[in-house]
Amino acid sequence: MRLAFLSICGMPWGGSEELWSSTALEALSQGHEVLVSVYGWPEMPTRIRELQDKGARVILRRRYYPGPGRRLRKKLWNTFLPRGRKTTYHDYLEDFKPQHILFSLAGGNEIASDPGDMMLFVRQTRIPFSVMYHSLTKGYTYPDDLAENMRSVISKAAHSFFTSQYQADLYRSQLRHLIGNAVVLDHAVRRIDAAPLPEMTGPVRMCLIGSLVQRWKGQDIAIAALSSPRWLERQWTLDIYGTGEDRDRLVEQVLKASLSDRVSFRGYGEDIEGILATHHLVLIPSRQDSGPIVLFEAMQAARPVVGTPMGAMPDRIQEGVNGFLSPTICDKGFAAALEKAWDAQERWHEIGCRARKDILARLDPYPQKTLLKLISG
Repeated sequence: MRLAFLSICGMPWGGSEELWSSTALEALSQGHEVLVSVYGWPEMPTRIRELQDKGARVILRRRYYPGPGRRLRKKLWNTFLPRGRKTTYHDYLEDFKPQHILFSLAGGNEIASDPGDMMLFVRQTRIPFSVMYHSLTKGYTYPDDLAENMRSVISKAAHSFFTSQYQADLYRSQLRHLIGNAVVLDHAVRRIDAAPLPEMTGPVRMCLIGSLVQRWKGQDIAIAALSSPRWLERQWTLDIYGTGEDRDRLVEQVLKASLSDRVSFRGYGEDIEGILATHHLVLIPSRQDSGPIVLFEAMQAARPVVGTPMGAMPDRIQEGVNGFLSPTICDKGFAAALEKAWDAQERWHEIGCRARKDILARLDPYPQKTLLKLISG
């Protein structure tokens, strides 16, 4: 079977790329023909090179659109073509003759907000396709024309894949659409062994793992919550792992809050198991997230998590039972959740063990095989 994967991600790599790329690898291992279309970043991500080495045909696009000359030629050419036969920048998908296309959308509205190209392709194509949605924004109201385009894409798709029930329900509410073809899939996450909780001697060690992009990961929310006089009187440290565009902004926030002796920026942390094993509490103050993957990893490691009502966290965290959930996505709400966690220190071992039990009971060990079966069946 010929399968095509078209991914749109605003960064060279991230958690949203793991599931579709693992599925493409699984497809190759089962003898399927695979085409992969991704942005042509200055350095090809390791997983894309692996897919290419294993036989996938890789199309490297300009980040969003071709150059002005090609755009102008296409626009002029399309004025003379009849409805249903206009050209798009993704005609290579038609040339490959796939039997199914999977669109992986980082923001969710990329097809709908591109009426002259991706939306045009989806409207015209007779190739079955599915769409995977990742990031989401709570409290957002889609303009009527954009919402109608999104409903049109959903209605034509074979499957609409989401990474949490919370995410699917939020899309239903925002788009005022039943989304009868919704399928909730787990992230493709590594297996993490349980780690004994470090001795509760000295400062409480907290960690925050994720790209340093605060509009997504919300590191500034956690720093603000920990800046109150009450927290300055307590013994704790926070290690922030990750790289990204907001590092300088966050460092400045830490300096202004006089927290530079407590908050450390550790850069990219490759040894996730080692990081989790040496910390007591994991903070996940996300503003926009489909997972995040660190939630699944921390719970497997038997670590209490303090999270926001975003992505999979409302699905997975039971307040005070296997973690702590902020009532809102802001520093005041996160501070309240942190306070509950701090007061429950004597129960952190119990809470962490329950987190591991709960996540393993529900986690699909091979979501890439599940996804491949759905798009190739």
